[in-house]
Amino acid sequence: MIEIVDKSLGLVRGEIICERCCHLGHLFDDGPNPTRLRYCMNSSAKFFQKIN
Repeated sequence: MIEIVDKSLGLVRGEIICERCCHLGHLFDDGPNPTRLRYCMNSSAKFFQKIN
């Protein structure tokens, strides 16, 4: 995965992109402590696996 700066829609945020496929979501710096990071990932980018 790589992160690029996305300045669209009047916002500055990190865009997370998979090197193989596509846009995965965004990373904002207004999240909770201690990291102050908030992830907004597309649900279609997630892979769910049943745990027994």
